[in-house]
Amino acid sequence: ILGDLTSTGMYGRGYVKNGSNKAGAYLAKEFQSIGLTPIPGRDYRQYFDLPINQFPHNTRLEVDGQHLIPGIDYLVAPGSPPVSGTFDIITLRPPADDWNLNALAGKWIYLDTIGTGFNPSREELRQLKTQLYGVAGILYPEPKKLTWSVSRNQNPIPEVTVLSNKIKDTPQKIQVSVRSRHEQSYRVFNVVGSIPGTAESDTTLYITAHYDHLGCMGPGTCFPGANDNASGVSMLLQLARHFKEPNNRLRHRMVFIAFAAEEAGLVGSKHYTENPWTPLDKIKFLLNLDLMGTGEDGMMVVNATEHPVQFQIMDSLNRAIGGLKEIRQRGKAANSDHYWFSENGVPAFFCYTLGGSPAYHDIHDKPEGLSLSKYSEIFDLMTRFLSTF
Repeated sequence: ILGDLTSTGMYGRGYVKNGSNKAGAYLAKEFQSIGLTPIPGRDYRQYFDLPINQFPHNTRLEVDGQHLIPGIDYLVAPGSPPVSGTFDIITLRPPADDWNLNALAGKWIYLDTIGTGFNPSREELRQLKTQLYGVAGILYPEPKKLTWSVSRNQNPIPEVTVLSNKIKDTPQKIQVSVRSRHEQSYRVFNVVGSIPGTAESDTTLYITAHYDHLGCMGPGTCFPGANDNASGVSMLLQLARHFKEPNNRLRHRMVFIAFAAEEAGLVGSKHYTENPWTPLDKIKFLLNLDLMGTGEDGMMVVNATEHPVQFQIMDSLNRAIGGLKEIRQRGKAANSDHYWFSENGVPAFFCYTLGGSPAYHDIHDKPEGLSLSKYSEIFDLMTRFLSTF
């Protein structure tokens, strides 16, 4: 499953070359093959639309005549508009008090924050960009690691982040080609299947994981998303196979959902909670799985402090089987698809592994980089935990 979901033909499970929907179609077939049944009166697919900014063409960047490699040396900001041409660069260093903003029109800005102690909040950065409207683009240095994301919007100013060791302290010229495209209504779908419970009850247990990832910054620079979140989807499918076996069936009906558009802002799970296929108030518990590919340092449970009894059960089970090094707990967080269920009163945990590969939201998150060192222990723990309901 990891290899299939991260293959080149899935295009990072994003919006270039229809990668997300190719992955969704693959998972719908897997649900059917396992024997998961659609919710009565439904299909396996729950469609919805979202706006998305995508990069269907390869990008190109030269700084002072040096050709830079996309994904390795630089990343175009996911909300960038199209831009093409050769531009002068003016270096600016915070604070902004002495900037001659009138001289910046039509220029690219090298916003050099390294060593300045400038660490703006998101709002402060937004206000700073507002001051720079009229510039041709913004170039940012990054001293450590390039990470990408997904944008539903297309912003007025193109932005590019470059590893700082690839450019001079005061770069002079930039040649850039970015042909992004904004689609106001891009159709994707959640994949939903179920296993009937052994008791006559309308109470459900939900197992969820998002299958989308970042896609591609041009078809030649894709983000495979092995840990995030092909690993969680693989765990979801393995749990589905386990509980589909007659001897492993639970008394509650189990609903399995692979969500689309998590990386675009938890869009798929929000759509589902606004249009649920089973009553939300009948969900006994929801277990959301993301980043399941490591575990050397244990596992984190989001919402653990919200549901201390269930956390104690999970922690005790882990100690009894000698599974993970530790299970850490944290409170509420809007960092994965459990969030909208929690906001609607559904008791839920979001579990993710700790340690191992640092690859995340980059081109290096590949199957061969995952240790999967605690995968079987986590699977054992999850089956035992779910069986307590």
